[in-house]
Amino acid sequence: AILPPPLTGPSEFTQSAGKHLSQYEQTWLDRDESDNFNQKHEDELAKAVVRPNVEDEVRKQVDILLTEQLDNFKKQLKEATGGKKGKKGKKGKG
Repeated sequence: AILPPPLTGPSEFTQSAGKHLSQYEQTWLDRDESDNFNQKHEDELAKAVVRPNVEDEVRKQVDILLTEQLDNFKKQLKEATGGKKGKKGKKGKG
């Protein structure tokens, strides 16, 4: 008689399958699609998938631009002051 392979516990496949199953349950299990006969896409689902990546990319670009502007302001301030040191006050007689 051929014996089945011994059970080995959680594997990479079962963990991945469980993750995808829970994702399916959160997204689709309670959704009523009976009135969506034409299978039109749902804008909010697409936005939820795309939005985090777009926000990260915009944040990175804004950080770069702000850093460049800050460097430019520092250069302008340094040029405007001419690199001069402030006048030192005379010591009073005391």
